[in-house]
Amino acid sequence: MSRKVLIVLGVVVLVLVVIRLALPHVLVWYVNRTIADLPDYHGRVEGIDLGLLAGSATFHDIRLVKRGEGIDVPFAAIPEVRASIDWGRLLRGALIGTVVVENPRLNLVAGPEEAEEQLDISEEWIDTARRLMPMRIDVFRINDGEIHYMDPTSTPEIDIYLSSVDLEATNLANTRELQEPRFAAVEVFGVAMQSGYFSMHMTLDPLAEEPRFEMEAELEGLDLTTLNDFLEAYGNFDVKKGT
Repeated sequence: MSRKVLIVLGVVVLVLVVIRLALPHVLVWYVNRTIADLPDYHGRVEGIDLGLLAGSATFHDIRLVKRGEGIDVPFAAIPEVRASIDWGRLLRGALIGTVVVENPRLNLVAGPEEAEEQLDISEEWIDTARRLMPMRIDVFRINDGEIHYMDPTSTPEIDIYLSSVDLEATNLANTRELQEPRFAAVEVFGVAMQSGYFSMHMTLDPLAEEPRFEMEAELEGLDLTTLNDFLEAYGNFDVKKGT
């Protein structure tokens, strides 16, 4: 092999290494720039790791914070999101994969004024998230999440929550690929107010024009006294015991 060929190969390898090292930083800049000016919430991603051979990306420390100064907690705080493609389907021309969300916390906040509440998110945010992650999601998981409903303006203040939330949704993307329609399946488990066991099982058609689903949900063993702040604030009564 000639000296000139070796030099060219060395330059190519060096360029690829530089691109590989710079790409995560470029992606962080692009994502944060894309979500910086969306309505209602300010979003930020602290870091992105890429596994090019595995076809995966890991997003670190995602936060959505309500614009303004009326709310002290973020709408969403997510330490880690992992997205990976299905190589088998990619070779057949379909960009489909799995998303796993680790330890997310969602804070729904009620208040007397719009500036003091965060209960939903606009369609523009959802559309932007789809553009940033263009693959079709077939499997979606949440591990050890929390959902809080808070009202810091009520008397007493309210914070009711579901913790240790595990969710798995499967078959979200492959209905079109099958001769016989298959429904997606969603299972959710969690602990309500550190005492009650919550479970939900649902089947749905993710491609139906009108919602088609069946759902069963159950809550067992909840200590009703843990809801007294909520009952006093919104119903002006409390309970002494019960499940």
